[in-house]
Amino acid sequence: MAREQDIIHLFKNLDVKDPEMLQIALAKNFAEIENRLGIVQMCLKQISGGSVTDVTAKLQQSFADTAAALIAASQALETADGNIQGFFQDDTPSEGMNFGDIWIDTDGHSPLTTEDIYRYEDEEGGSAGELSWASAPTSAVGIVYLEAYNAQLTAGKKITTFYQSDIPVAESKGDLWVDIDDNNKTYRAAAAGADTIIPGEWEPIRDLGVTRSAATYVISDGSTTNVSRHADYIIPSGSTSAQKTIQKAIDALPADGGKILFLEGTYIVDGPINLRDHVVLEGQGQNTILKLKDNCAYATPSFTRNSIAFGSNGEDYGSGLPRYKKAKFGKGILIEEATANLLTANQSSVETDTTGLSSFSSATITRDTAEPWQGEACLKVVTPGSIAGEGMLADKTGLTLAVDEGYTASAYVKGSGIVKIYLAEWSGGTPQTVSSANVELTSTWQRIHVPITIADATNTSLRIMVRTPTAQSITFYVDGLQIEKKAYATSWQIGGTPRAAEVLTVPATDIFNKGNWTMEVIYTPTIEPANGLYKTFLDITIDSNNFYRLTCDPAGRLGFHQRTNGGTVVAQGQSVLTKGIPYSIAVTSDGSVINLYVNGVLEGSTAYTEPSGTPSIIGIGAVSLGVQTCNGIIDDLRISNRVRTLE
Repeated sequence: MAREQDIIHLFKNLDVKDPEMLQIALAKNFAEIENRLGIVQMCLKQISGGSVTDVTAKLQQSFADTAAALIAASQALETADGNIQGFFQDDTPSEGMNFGDIWIDTDGHSPLTTEDIYRYEDEEGGSAGELSWASAPTSAVGIVYLEAYNAQLTAGKKITTFYQSDIPVAESKGDLWVDIDDNNKTYRAAAAGADTIIPGEWEPIRDLGVTRSAATYVISDGSTTNVSRHADYIIPSGSTSAQKTIQKAIDALPADGGKILFLEGTYIVDGPINLRDHVVLEGQGQNTILKLKDNCAYATPSFTRNSIAFGSNGEDYGSGLPRYKKAKFGKGILIEEATANLLTANQSSVETDTTGLSSFSSATITRDTAEPWQGEACLKVVTPGSIAGEGMLADKTGLTLAVDEGYTASAYVKGSGIVKIYLAEWSGGTPQTVSSANVELTSTWQRIHVPITIADATNTSLRIMVRTPTAQSITFYVDGLQIEKKAYATSWQIGGTPRAAEVLTVPATDIFNKGNWTMEVIYTPTIEPANGLYKTFLDITIDSNNFYRLTCDPAGRLGFHQRTNGGTVVAQGQSVLTKGIPYSIAVTSDGSVINLYVNGVLEGSTAYTEPSGTPSIIGIGAVSLGVQTCNGIIDDLRISNRVRTLE
């Protein structure tokens, strides 16, 4: 006990607040604390180049509470992080390390930064695997050690550490408080005079494994798991809505913005969340869910598609289920027009046998269950290489064709060699065959397609073919065949089951207000936009003579159409969009002028007069009635009741 009293005496001499409470805390695990103190003294000796007595004297003279901060870092965070040792040296520590230990690389930056903090852990950040030193710039323990080290090097710096249950009054920015009534939970003072636990005063020290700045606040859903992770804001127990807590956190961010980080959990809201410029909401992946309260009177999106649909990997989406696709920021929603595959179900998928499918020239075809793109089987094609043009075909007969109508054939292929896809009109009139460019096959499924414009209406059949353009002895596979009455290919649909148009709408009430407003969206076309048709991304309609509409014209250029009492003005864009490229689009209005921006560049502007009447619904990805469908992925949609700027 004498050694323990000596340590308490040392802390008294160093002006630590409430040493009696510290003595109680030390007594809980004195052996470990004594060991930590020895390591700290050893490290301080190396830093100062003198004896332990000399170091203590120097600390008493100029840096009274620095030692307390070092000991506090080790002792107060043991509950959350294990028994932690701190290494302060320029060489990588190689002996005596345990999981969670901290090393401050004193030969790092000048002055040292959080990039000089390392933690002893496995490659997953845990203790189960092989341990090594890993960069840990967000480690709460490491940051405490770094602050204490920097304090010892800076003459004017003084850190006071409080050990008590009541909230202390901070003497200076950077002071530490160990709440001994809450498992030694540790706080840092964001400012002198801090006397309450809120952002900007006493702030919890966290180790979230994410980049975190002073402009980041963390929100917990209030579950037991997340409360222990020291969130800035916690949804109150028994609360039916997280909206007020989330808004409070957003409003507390600095004027120049920041980040709201949601821990894993479910956050239910019953009203709007108002974001400012440069404010980001970030979750922890699929286990962070932000959702609208059931039966909430606030605006609820409505998605409809009265049929099944399929994804790019052949997956079946049931009737009415949206198709989420990879987009610029996470996932967006695919909005497509209606279509019908003119082939039979078996021709399009080879699920039963090879009925309706034929070999071309001397090739052989079989149903194969080892390499399907969709379902249980695909078509295997073997060409002996006797002549060019070997492959497979499927016919659609009994059609009524019209001159200048557009049709498109598509198929998924894989294998070896080079092939082309062909589409021919024939049977009854003058035949016509068109083909794609050469396609080099790989071991991965890829989609190929070719359009045709009907030249002879007396023809009654269309034929899709996948063939070799030259004599080749190869094996390839075909699946997901489709012929549709369009000048372009939309996503595959099984034959005999048409796909209905997809419509996404949301009530306009409390979302769009006339006058000052901004509309923003990221759009990725899934077809070539320059196809002779109008496509709509956003539609806010009052009636047929009064609306706001963001479109892509038949030439593939963006435009914002605004109609008032039957008179239309257009803020016309200049860029021609390209399939597969995401475009950041923004439209702003101050009540008299509309500006259209594409990827941050002003491309069109027009004066206008706000229409009379109030819009009731917003169509997303199409006109709200389900026409002029955008055929693309809609992502990161935002509508604001003010004029936003590029900054």
